[in-house]
Amino acid sequence: MVQINFTGWTDDAFPSGDDAMESLKLALHDYMAYLLSSPDKVMVHCSMGLGKTGAMIAWAHIIIQLHAQKNAGVEDPKFSIFSTIRRFTSQRFGIIWTKEQYFFLYEFM
Repeated sequence: MVQINFTGWTDDAFPSGDDAMESLKLALHDYMAYLLSSPDKVMVHCSMGLGKTGAMIAWAHIIIQLHAQKNAGVEDPKFSIFSTIRRFTSQRFGIIWTKEQYFFLYEFM
C-alpha cells in the first residue's frame, strides 16, 4: 500500500499560496502515476470521506478516461466535469459539497 498524505487542504477551504499549490500538484502527480502504473486498488479518503475524497476520485476518473480515449486513438479526447459529478452524486450524495472542490477540478484539469 502506498499512502500519499497531503495536509494542506482543509475541509472548508482550497489550498492557497504557491507552496501549497506546488505541494498539491506534486501529490497529484504521484497519485496519478501510481494509478496509471499499478494493478493495485487505490483507496482515497479525507477526514469526512466526502468532498475532498470526491474531488480526488472525480479528478482521477477524468484523467483515466482521457488516457483511455487517447489509447483508443481518439485525437481530441473530451470530458465533462459536470457530467462526472452528476453521475457520482447519483451514486453517493454529497461527494462534492463545496464550490472550492469544484474549483479544484477546474483548476487541475
